[in-house]
Formats: sequence, structure tokens, C-alpha cells
Amino acid sequence: MGMGATRTLERVLAATGNLAAAESSFEAAVDVSNGGVLWALPALIANGLLRHTEQYFRLPNGYYSVTHIFLILGYMALCGIK
Repeated sequence: MGMGATRTLERVLAATGNLAAAESSFEAAVDVSNGGVLWALPALIANGLLRHTEQYFRLPNGYYSVTHIFLILGYMALCGIK
């Protein structure tokens, strides 16, 4: 899995198809680069970022869910990442 892999049990379960999606977890940090975009999360959701995801998009069981994918794409857009 490599040195950077964490939560190895969940990753193995996802790889074998036994996990629908990993639960998001957050931990305390002193400094986060571009952390200010996290304040935009309520605005993204209020403007309907996730409104129709379950209706129109499906992913097979794995580590990331459709919600994870759309949130990261929203954060990438806010940070100006191409």
C-alpha cells in the first residue's frame, strides 16, 4: 500500500468490495494550507452541490463515495487547482 497509506483496514475492505465508502474523519491541526476554503463548505452545500448526486451518479463500492468526489472537486475549484 505504500508509506502514505493510512486506515489500512478500510482500504483493504474497499479493495475487496466489502466497504461501500469510508467515513470521513477530521483531526486537529495547527496549520492547514488553503484551509480557508473549508469555510465555503456550507455555502457549497446550500447552493446545491450535492443535491442530485445520489439520483444521477453511482460509483461501485470503494474507499471514496460520490460525495467525497464532488466535495474534492469543489475544493479544487475554490483553490484554483486545475
